[in-house]
Amino acid sequence: MTNKLIAWVCLAALLVGGALGLRKYWGVPLPDDQTRQTGQLSEEMKDTLATVTARIRAQDEKTRTEVRVIHETVRTRVNVLPADAVADGLNSELAVWRGVEVNASGLDGD
Repeated sequence: MTNKLIAWVCLAALLVGGALGLRKYWGVPLPDDQTRQTGQLSEEMKDTLATVTARIRAQDEKTRTEVRVIHETVRTRVNVLPADAVADGLNSELAVWRGVEVNASGLDGD
């Protein structure tokens, strides 16, 4: 490219950038009714967001409380059982889940 062509491209870019900058600086103002409507929509969206956020926090707290209660209940039940009873209970649950109705210790050909 020649120096003359580079100069013309730079000048064109400068003119386009200047025109866009002036347009943004002296932008066309919105009519009052559009500004008011946009403000109302913005406020409604903020109110909706606040309501949804409050619902999410309430549901989160409720779920955390339920999980905590279930965890403590299961922990209490498991702590009462002897260690062998816990293992036997897990083996019987696994056998039912697999669809095998026999004792899990008999699966390996004992």
